[in-house]
Amino acid sequence: MKDRFTHSEGRHVEVGGARLWVEEIGRPDGPPVLLLPGGLGTINDFDALTPFLAPHARLIGLDSRGHGGSTLGGAPLSYARLASDVMAVCDALGLVGVTILGYSDGAITGLRLAAAGWPGLRRLATIGATWRLLPDDPVEGLLDGITPEVCQDKFPDSWAIYHAANPEPDFPRLIAEIRRLWLDPGTDGYPGESVREIRCPVLLMRGDGDPFATRAETVALADRIPGARLLNLAWAGHDLHEDAPEVVAGMLRRFLTDS
Repeated sequence: MKDRFTHSEGRHVEVGGARLWVEEIGRPDGPPVLLLPGGLGTINDFDALTPFLAPHARLIGLDSRGHGGSTLGGAPLSYARLASDVMAVCDALGLVGVTILGYSDGAITGLRLAAAGWPGLRRLATIGATWRLLPDDPVEGLLDGITPEVCQDKFPDSWAIYHAANPEPDFPRLIAEIRRLWLDPGTDGYPGESVREIRCPVLLMRGDGDPFATRAETVALADRIPGARLLNLAWAGHDLHEDAPEVVAGMLRRFLTDS
């Protein structure tokens, strides 16, 4: 049984002018869990976590539009478009009743789907989720330092996967679209107060040192979602699933079976 994504044994799904890379690992008869990575990352960002989940679930990894093995297409990047991509991929694969595990941008996408009441979603688990764009948001400082050269230096694995797996690599354009995505104040951007409409079970997880999904903002998010469960883990950061994969996997396994 495969317990890590390889970018070699999957398929592309054509959605809205893009080809999106989808790969499955884990237990074929297990509950379906769709893994959505963060900005400028790939499904391999879950490598520390998937060995603990693969024996218990059917894991479906989706590289976000423009990332990893997925092409960008011609339309502007937005969280609304990423959410539409998820729905289209699930339709193509015949997936229903999925649990989404979203990290960072993937978490924001999951929140939009949950707030919209997408019927294909059974449960939502997030890591490092933000839900609104605040004045002087810390993401603005992060954007100041993002260039192709900096990304190659800071994220060499994602950089290498992107250039090896992407059928139409254009990293400078991807960075420009990421800037648009992260700073979008409009209705196609962050879910904002629509999170109050979420009715599916939700598990919010963050590392206590996360500078982007702050403690106060994550608590505010949890307070807006009826019945949301919250994990705030000491001595961990934005990459909680890498800092404490066994803890995160244990919480997810319980979440999958929680009634």
